[in-house]
Amino acid sequence: MAARAAYRTVSESEKHWRPRRDFIFRNINDYEDPHLDHLLALSMVWANHVFLGCRYSEELLNKVKEMAEGIVVEDAPVFKTRDEIVKNQQKVGSAGILRAHAHTHSHTHSLTHSLTSLTHSLTHSLHSHTHSHTHSHTHSHSLTHSLTVLQKYFTVLILSPAVKQTLI
Repeated sequence: MAARAAYRTVSESEKHWRPRRDFIFRNINDYEDPHLDHLLALSMVWANHVFLGCRYSEELLNKVKEMAEGIVVEDAPVFKTRDEIVKNQQKVGSAGILRAHAHTHSHTHSLTHSLTSLTHSLTHSLHSHTHSHTHSHTHSHSLTHSLTVLQKYFTVLILSPAVKQTLI
């Protein structure tokens, strides 16, 4: 039992030590002195890969996986490579952009429709009001013109590709 404890590192948790101990004792007959250090190094490679997600050459990983075949590791973490994470973020980002674009398009249509309705209503009100008040004709024309310009401004602003890119 004392020899077994000698293989355990000071900072190694029980959760990490038990499977690594199984790895060592499963393969110890193939690595007797003076090659025991090599076995201990391979056990650390395997444990680092399983518990910390460390990556090594394909050849080395295949060797330690074969040596560890059948060893049960409870609650082993699952690691993703940087490429897997980036790919996943791109999928999520693309879906979000499409939803945002559809949402923006819906608001654009709604805003344009509202501005058109408002312009027509105000223009109609002002024209009927203008017929009764000749004095406010200039003011009415100016307001109608301002509303038309405002409508065109919002339509161009919201529908222009450059603005769409900043919204997305």
